[in-house]
Amino acid sequence: LDITSNYFENNINWSKYIVAGRAQMLRSVDTRD
Repeated sequence: LDITSNYFENNINWSKYIVAGRAQMLRSVDTRD
């Protein structure tokens, strides 16, 4: 098990999740306005 690459992969997954969450928040703000 390569802990470094596993940690890096988890970081990428978190980044995608956070970016998707921000995009969804912006969209809901736009539709509310």
